[in-house]
Parts: sequence; C-alpha cells; structure tokens
Amino acid sequence: MVRVFNFYEQLDYAERYSHYLNSFYTKIYPVKSIEIIYDKILQKKGVDKILHMENKDIKIDEKIESIKATKNIVFEDKVDIDNDISGWLETGVETDIVTFYQVKVGKIYMIPHKDMKEMYTLYKEDWLKNNQWKIIYNDFGGNIVKGRIFLVPKQEVFDFLHNKNNIKWEEFEFDASKYIYP
Repeated sequence: MVRVFNFYEQLDYAERYSHYLNSFYTKIYPVKSIEIIYDKILQKKGVDKILHMENKDIKIDEKIESIKATKNIVFEDKVDIDNDISGWLETGVETDIVTFYQVKVGKIYMIPHKDMKEMYTLYKEDWLKNNQWKIIYNDFGGNIVKGRIFLVPKQEVFDFLHNKNNIKWEEFEFDASKYIYP
C-alpha cells in the first residue's frame, strides 16, 4: 500500500505550528521584526518569513514536519517526477536559511540554503546510487503527484556544514522545548 500525503493537510499543519518558530528566531537572532510572507511568487522562491535585523535581513524557508522520529534531513529533489518539476531545494532561490521544525520530535534544524544546495549538487548521484531516496505521493485536491525526496542522515548534513563553515552542533540542532512554548 502506498501512502499519499494530502498537500493541504500538510500545509494546514505547518501553518498551525509556524508561529511558534517566531519565539525561536527572536532568541537566536537580534530580530527587530518578523515579516510573514503571503505573496505566492515569493513563497515559491522559498521565502516564508523574513527576519528583519539592524543591518540585514534573513529569508527563511520553514519545513514543519509531523514525523515521530527520524535520523534524517529531507532534501526535496522533485515535486513532480512525471513532469520534471523540481522541488523546493531547486526553486528556493531567494532562501537564506531552511528551518526544519520536527514538532513531535521536538527538534529544530537550521541549514543555510546555499550549503544544502551545494551538498545536493555534490552528492545527488551518490544518493541515487545508494538508494537514499524515496518516492512520495502528494494529493493536490484529487490530483495525485509523484515526487522524490532524499533522506540524508543528520550527521552527514552536520559533517558537511562543519567542514565547510565550521558550524557547531548547537548552531545546527536546537531543542525546541528551550525556545518554543506551545
């Protein structure tokens, strides 16, 4: 049996928990204001929120997941394989940071988009050969679309970020209970 994800239910779930991340952002950055993006064109470019600070802005793409346990970070390769439509990793051209909030696990991961994209470009073929991918089915209101994701171990992502940017665990993985009070 194939599991089909209802896109609109997933979107609803993400919207329910997105505001909890605002307290997280204000605790790790000197944020003056948080702008929630409603513009569909900018959202398709990977921007859900903009953190406005004194001297710069950070564009955030939020991935809010309802999984119960995982040792992986999801890299969305194709949203629609049959029509060769790239996933958010390719289309997130405006994104600075991808925030993964694994609600049921209680973890938050912050990953620079450019580094995710570089890692994806470098290792995509290896991930394909090593079967680190999964076909997913999304229901867009009765239109079932077949996509592909890569399941990359968190340790592998962290090692890449550490080697490239000297990022430490505490800059990559956060315990949500210390920052979010649902």
